Amino acid sequence: MKKFLLFGVAALALALTAGSSFAFDSEKDLCRSERDSFLVFKDYAGQLGVTDEEFAKISAAGKQIVDAENERQANFGVDKNYENVSKLLQIHAGDIVTAADAKSESAIEDIGYSYRFVFLSCRACHKIFKTEVKLSP
Repeated sequence: MKKFLLFGVAALALALTAGSSFAFDSEKDLCRSERDSFLVFKDYAGQLGVTDEEFAKISAAGKQIVDAENERQANFGVDKNYENVSKLLQIHAGDIVTAADAKSESAIEDIGYSYRFVFLSCRACHKIFKTEVKLSP
């Protein structure tokens, strides 16, 4: 019975460890996925006549960036300055999600406005914080 209990505890520990693994193997992979979402914003910035399906695509891209930044902050040991840039990126990507989900008359302008700040957040990180470690694509 002790062996069974010990085996059960070991299996539970292994399952919990495996369940908390990173979705991305490296920050470079994480940034690459965010770049793809960024390009979605770029494609629709300033475009008129955006359909509901296109708003859904923009919203999904924003959610992906928010989720990726959560992972960056939790799993990649960032310092306070880097964390602040990451949080700013989350805020602006979240604003894009809100605007895309609302589909109001000013939604595309709101998306374009926040897109600019997403660009600046990415640029600040890659130009200032990640140049030394050659993470910048």
